[in-house]
Amino acid sequence: MPNAKNDAPLETFATSIDDVEALTGIDFFYQLEDGGEQALEAQKDPKPFMSSAEQDDVTPDHPTKLPRNCYNTVMAKGQMGTGREIRVQGTVVSTKLSSKGNVFLNLDKRFPNQIFTVTIFKDQMINFSYPPDKFLEGKKIIVKGVVTNFNGTPSIAVEDEDDIEILEDYQN
Repeated sequence: MPNAKNDAPLETFATSIDDVEALTGIDFFYQLEDGGEQALEAQKDPKPFMSSAEQDDVTPDHPTKLPRNCYNTVMAKGQMGTGREIRVQGTVVSTKLSSKGNVFLNLDKRFPNQIFTVTIFKDQMINFSYPPDKFLEGKKIIVKGVVTNFNGTPSIAVEDEDDIEILEDYQN
């Protein structure tokens, strides 16, 4: 973990024992049977260290795994206020249909720990052939638009379903 300000979610810094051994030259579990040692040391699952509310969150896609000219949900924060239209990739882990009829899609992290939100205002709902709060939950998407600051959280307000490309369903 870098000793500097970083907006990346804590679990993105999870590392395997194998990686720590490579850096330090120490063999931590040398007394275990080789098969068990290899399986244990290769793990880097951060979920046991996360609260139950965070268990359904996903790690933002690594920049090297993104399509060309696409940002992940952490990188998008740096685009707030630039006025540039960009594409952001993430997984819809929670949705909310507000009492005013607006839809909020949280990518990668659930409310109240959201790191990126897609907003669909009530008057734009007519431009969708599906109910976005129900249909998009659990799907990996790419959203296109201008990133704004919504109460400290990067956000894109979309106008129609053409601004959202559905990539796949997320499997826990």
